Amino acid sequence: PDVKALWSGLGYYRRCAYLLEGAKQLAQPAAPWPETRDAWLKVKGVGPYTAAAVSSIVYGERAPVVDGNVIRVLSRVAACGAKPADKVWWRLAGRIVDENCDRPGAANQAMMELGATVCSKAKPACGGCPLPHLCA
Repeated sequence: PDVKALWSGLGYYRRCAYLLEGAKQLAQPAAPWPETRDAWLKVKGVGPYTAAAVSSIVYGERAPVVDGNVIRVLSRVAACGAKPADKVWWRLAGRIVDENCDRPGAANQAMMELGATVCSKAKPACGGCPLPHLCA
C-alpha cells in the first residue's frame, strides 16, 4: 500500500517521507546496519527517542529513553515542580541505564510502561506503583 496516502491528513507526511528515505538508506547493498544509538541517529527519520529505544532494547546499549511517560515518572520521583530543560530528563534517565544496569532495554521499557499505565497523567495509580518509596 501507499504509506504516504494512508498517512495523508494526519500531519505525518514529512515524517513518512523521512522514514522512507531512511529505509532506502538502509536497503543500500553496502549499507551497514546500525546497532548503536549514534549509528541510528544517522538514519534519516530516526530521532533520539527511536535511536535510544532500538539500540537499548535490541542491542543492549546503555542508552536512556525519554518520552512523555518517562518524563512523568522522573518528574514525580525527582520532585521536579518546574519544567527543566530536555537535557535534565536525558541525564536523569541515563542514571537508570548506567554501568550497573544489566538490562538497559528492559529498564527503558519498564519506565515507559510505568508512565503509561501506573504513573498516568490524569489518575496515577499510586497504590500499584513499585516505586512508592522514591516518589515525591
